[in-house]
Amino acid sequence: MSSKLDLTEHYENLGVTPEGRAISELCRTGLPLRMPKSGRQSSAGGFSSEKMGVVMGTESRTMERAYFRLIDGDADFLEFYEQAYLLRLTVTKKDGKKGSFDHIPDLFAIQRSWIGFIEIKTTAKLREKAAEQPNRFICSAEGKWTSPAAEDALVNTGLGYRIVTDHDINPILVRNLNYLKDFVRPA
Repeated sequence: MSSKLDLTEHYENLGVTPEGRAISELCRTGLPLRMPKSGRQSSAGGFSSEKMGVVMGTESRTMERAYFRLIDGDADFLEFYEQAYLLRLTVTKKDGKKGSFDHIPDLFAIQRSWIGFIEIKTTAKLREKAAEQPNRFICSAEGKWTSPAAEDALVNTGLGYRIVTDHDINPILVRNLNYLKDFVRPA
């Protein structure tokens, strides 16, 4: 990306509050808060973003890197930043007690019609976390996951929080985009 967009009018149109604008600008100007690590269930690597002009760290080839590939070529996504902000979440544990912890969402994204944070998780991992902390992740009857705790943390900002699951990522499309990446220009 050659230069950052002036988002003043965009913030106005989307109802982003001064607090949300400050968070957005912090995400846009800072470095990632943590670097991805490989572990038993993750494989750290990099994704070279044509849109953003940087190499971004990922913790998963099948989820994060695949989603980065999808949004890098999506004209609706204007900018996206990895591991850009720390949210303080308050959750209810399965024993009914409340607790707080720090959470760094996978992405901060600026789209034409939405600005906010994106968490990328498998449905199995979401189910596991939902059992431990019932208000952290909730699945609707339609299979859409939300995070009331994250939404509460952002309530006065005008920023959103979205969860992307393995059901949202088409592996055939990602495979085709990976194949074609050297032949197309970014959106």
